[in-house]
Amino acid sequence: MAKDFNINPEYLDALASALQTPEFLGDGDCVGENPNLWDDEDASLTAQGVALCAECPVRELCAAWGNKNEEFGIWGGIGGAERRRLRRGTKFVSMEDRRDDLDWRTDVAGRMSAADVARKWGKAEKTVYRWRETQAS
Repeated sequence: MAKDFNINPEYLDALASALQTPEFLGDGDCVGENPNLWDDEDASLTAQGVALCAECPVRELCAAWGNKNEEFGIWGGIGGAERRRLRRGTKFVSMEDRRDDLDWRTDVAGRMSAADVARKWGKAEKTVYRWRETQAS
């Protein structure tokens, strides 16, 4: 029988909202452009993307969101290497890691059997019982 867990709903709400693409991006100058302009891999394409960002009305919002949420690519005219320098000294958790965390918390707190959770996460069933005990307290 699964237990009810006291997972902080404010944490889950913040996590879920951080995983959504922000609405302001629909107002960016990047809409309809080649997405490869912001992939941070081809310098000539990246230069074109950064140039489009320079006059974008949502540049600052995009840069702030990218700094908080994205490890790679150009966001608000700022590339991944520059964002890593800006974040130096602060812990960065990627969107993928946040998705995994939400998925894990959902599985541990959910009605999935301990055996199924163990298989999914590559752990022993007793580990799942420990996770559930820890989350319940």
